[in-house]
Amino acid sequence: MSQSKGEWVDRARQIKLAGLMRTDSAELAAVYAALYPTAEPVRVGCYKCVAEAFQAVLRYLRTAPTDSSTSFSAVMSTATPKVERKYSFVDTNKTYRPHNSPVVFSNANLTDKLIGSILKSDPAMAVHFGISEEEGQEFVESLNQTPPSAEEQRADAFKQLEGLKRDELEGFYSSEVTDGQDPKTFANKTELINALLDSRAK
Repeated sequence: MSQSKGEWVDRARQIKLAGLMRTDSAELAAVYAALYPTAEPVRVGCYKCVAEAFQAVLRYLRTAPTDSSTSFSAVMSTATPKVERKYSFVDTNKTYRPHNSPVVFSNANLTDKLIGSILKSDPAMAVHFGISEEEGQEFVESLNQTPPSAEEQRADAFKQLEGLKRDELEGFYSSEVTDGQDPKTFANKTELINALLDSRAK
């Protein structure tokens, strides 16, 4: 390697400031190869590969030590690397303000939920996150497939049990709640079902 690691880091910072769209793919590939010498070379003709390399360079800079000359935006990205989200703006200076919203979002305060709403309303925004529109919509769908809450699970279970006959419910209760009251003492099916669900939740 003809240049020192520090010089490659400086070039990486220039790439970060310029953003993916204004960075030459060959320059990005060279910097990536210098920072990750054991990784596969970047295929400059593959946009996804280039975007992934850009994200890898950003990750490297977030873990690299900074000095007093580091820009404020770089310091902020280094100080907040723990943000729990899958994607970030590839251009670290990029901001986004939803229609009629007083809040301006950037990499400092983006969340997966917000990114999902951005991509849902404007699929073309995917390019700003370094992904294809198809990947963006897959991400939106994945957010919609969050596990149901405990309340939703209970409501679903209630609906299923509600379709059973009283004697069938009493049979379930007797077999599952061995130390409970006599199932025949419940005034109605609703009370019996709730008691059964309460025991299952314990």
